[in-house]
Amino acid sequence: MQNKPRKSNENAFMTLLNFLADPAVIVDEKGRFLIVNDAFVDLTGLSKEKVVGTAFLNLSLLTAESKAILLKNLMKRMQSLSVEPYEIGFTDKTGKARFAEAKAKKIDYAGRPADLVIFRDITRRKENARRIKEYSEKMEALVNEKVKEVKESEERYRALTESISDIFFAMDKNLKYTYWNKASERLTGISAKDAIGKALTEIFPNVKGTKVEQFYKEVLRTKQPQSFVNKYRFRDKDFVFEINAYPTMAGLSVFVKDITEHKRLEDALKQERDMLEAITENVGAGLAIISKDYHILWANKLLKQINGDCEGKMCYSTFNRLTGICPDCGVQKVFDNGVLIDVHEYVTKDDKGNTVWVELVVTPIKDEKGNVIAALELAVNITERKIMQNKLAEYSQKLEKLVAQRTEQLKQTQAKLVKSERL
Repeated sequence: MQNKPRKSNENAFMTLLNFLADPAVIVDEKGRFLIVNDAFVDLTGLSKEKVVGTAFLNLSLLTAESKAILLKNLMKRMQSLSVEPYEIGFTDKTGKARFAEAKAKKIDYAGRPADLVIFRDITRRKENARRIKEYSEKMEALVNEKVKEVKESEERYRALTESISDIFFAMDKNLKYTYWNKASERLTGISAKDAIGKALTEIFPNVKGTKVEQFYKEVLRTKQPQSFVNKYRFRDKDFVFEINAYPTMAGLSVFVKDITEHKRLEDALKQERDMLEAITENVGAGLAIISKDYHILWANKLLKQINGDCEGKMCYSTFNRLTGICPDCGVQKVFDNGVLIDVHEYVTKDDKGNTVWVELVVTPIKDEKGNVIAALELAVNITERKIMQNKLAEYSQKLEKLVAQRTEQLKQTQAKLVKSERL
């Protein structure tokens, strides 16, 4: 007669566990499986008949390290000690290596202490962490290269400006040269005496009817200073000039800066930026580079779509609408505490007032000497995951309550049976 309520109890537990989408098992104090749900069978490919009665230490799908972790925590729970959720590794029915977060609770099963364990598959989360590390390393390499090129560009530009002065010339209202400095002579090979008194189109016939000629005429007409960047081919060589023209009583004063090298480096940096953007598009999340003083140095397309043109602005006011640095700020930890990676979650509101959960991963970006020069910040929207977790937690509480009720009912039934047998 005692087997009947025990069987009923087992069926009740099985029904409850099969409601769970996550694999779940009940093991006794020696780690032998008493019940496994359908999700466990589907993931492992092991039949219930093969598993029930077997100790988890005998399962080949578990790694040796995972078996040790499971056994250690089982012993703790059997001693009524508190155990936080922990991770284990295993192989599924296809032979693929996977990871799970185990959450367990000591229960009373058929009048004996047992362990209810629920496994949540976190393989994707672990894979995302690996990818984040890869992206961080790629970003660090790209930023280092960018910093190096900028430094080299500054050094070359400084050497250039120290060796020559800017081109300067003056023209009257008919665009005839009235002044021609040494830098103009060095660049063009035309002496001042050969240039002064001649018109712009006499010295440079190819300029006639171009945007350059129209630019000078526009400054004369509006009497407003203007700037113009122009590409020009001279002596079989391509140049890029930044032309700054200022109206005068007599006509124009013009400063011309050779920015050919600067433009080349700018284009090269743009290519690097485009490459960086292409890589981050595959992340599927917001990615930004933040300075030590919390300025946004760079942001990917997703963040710009959400926040507009945010580069140069403060990260905490742009991303979270705050007036000071965010609580538990990962960027601050990277610079002040030297942490290698900071992962935390926070909740905020979107423009429509909806609650949004975000997982924020912050890692340092270092220069060649190992100094932290910026922080790489990855923001992943985990709202849907949090909603599912909250629902699962709510269901888990209901399940635990129901299990407790069923256990109490079973105890009462067993007590009645014992009493009736004595009678």
